[in-house]
Amino acid sequence: MTPVVIGLGGNLGGEQAIVARMRAACSAFATWAEVSRTACSALYRSAPVGGRGQAPFVNGAVLLRWRAAAQAIDAVELLARLLALEVELGRERGRARMTGAPRTIDLDLWLIGAREIHLPGPPAVVVPHPRLAGRAFALVPLLDLLGARARVPGSGVTIATLLAAPTLRSQPIARLPYTLRS
Repeated sequence: MTPVVIGLGGNLGGEQAIVARMRAACSAFATWAEVSRTACSALYRSAPVGGRGQAPFVNGAVLLRWRAAAQAIDAVELLARLLALEVELGRERGRARMTGAPRTIDLDLWLIGAREIHLPGPPAVVVPHPRLAGRAFALVPLLDLLGARARVPGSGVTIATLLAAPTLRSQPIARLPYTLRS
């Protein structure tokens, strides 16, 4: 079995609505035939990256235990499923996909085991997520799921080491009282 980590985020519609959409995504993941079980991180509030004047984001992550070896997982198909699920959950994409733009829900493919993937697309697939190692809102939920000693593929660096960097320590993040389990 291969651990697959999906990042969840959103900042439109209020925290309770965002959490409801995230729970719906988790329920959908649990129905996928390839998934044997799931684990969920805590949920966190974080400041928007690069998007001034926006509401704070709610972020979390889900660990899916995939019933296949990492090399057998079709990353393009998996990303397409995530994008389709976003639309089912109310995400509207403009003509351009802007980094840091407000969104109702965001489902990002963070990890597929220790695999590194660089496919031009469309859709372009980069695993681990290209900005994962520089974002506290991603690393803290990842820490919940994988532990401090886990290494981000391609970097050789542990999650704890990444989180100790001054640039990450300065990114505000607060644990929320919600869970991804309904």
